[in-house]
Amino acid sequence: MSLEKILDEFSPEAEALVRLNLAISKLNGIFLDLGNELFRPIGMTNARSQVMGAIDIAGVPLTAAQIARNMGLSRQSVQRIINILVDDGLLVLEDNPHHKRASLVKITAAGEEKILQIREVLFRWSEQVASNFKIGGLEQGLGLLQSLSDYLEQSSVSTFNNRG
Repeated sequence: MSLEKILDEFSPEAEALVRLNLAISKLNGIFLDLGNELFRPIGMTNARSQVMGAIDIAGVPLTAAQIARNMGLSRQSVQRIINILVDDGLLVLEDNPHHKRASLVKITAAGEEKILQIREVLFRWSEQVASNFKIGGLEQGLGLLQSLSDYLEQSSVSTFNNRG
């Protein structure tokens, strides 16, 4: 069945939400592929640069679970990437005084150098792409995505299942 037929029964708002979800999924795939291409010359993948970036943005060492939560990913997938980055000497695991089993993940000196490279790549790419859009449109899109994220994070699947 075609998407148009499926969406015939949806309210205009629900149809727009489904189309937005599809567009976000497509955009996410594009971002992942582009990230891999952009970061390849500096020896990184998109996923590795995101984990490094999550720690960098926080400004303090984080646990794998905290990084995963901030990124909207599973702890296991983030832990796998952390292990690779530790092996590469870009991250180090430290004892966590607040939790015996959940180590803190910290960026090493070599990792700090890699972060500078990641920032430079991201800066050049962001400036180039952003120059094709007006600030108002970008801010409006960001506001919508933040509102939708906030709403969905505060809701649970059972909330939606019980509304029928």
